[in-house]
Amino acid sequence: MLTTPTTQEPALENATVFPLPGDLIYFQIPPAMPLPPKLREECRRYGRLIDLAVFYGRNNYLLSPIGHLPGTVFATIEAGLAEFADACNDVWSAGAVGERLTLRCRE
Repeated sequence: MLTTPTTQEPALENATVFPLPGDLIYFQIPPAMPLPPKLREECRRYGRLIDLAVFYGRNNYLLSPIGHLPGTVFATIEAGLAEFADACNDVWSAGAVGERLTLRCRE
């Protein structure tokens, strides 16, 4: 999860609760969401929490402990999704030590 010190939340647009493989989604975490203590403290510190998610598999359904959690699809991976999924699965099984994820805006 990522925290943000900005005060203006972008409007929900291109929203989904059924992301497709390759979708990159922005979420605002609702204040009522049950969170671990460390994240709850971050939420108090910044006034809110956001999450950026990349979906690389099928059959996703965005259901949280408090109900549907629609997110804004803001980008789609069009090339290299299979390699990205392999890397994600490797991090899941082997750990993130030595791994780095870099996101860049492409003009």
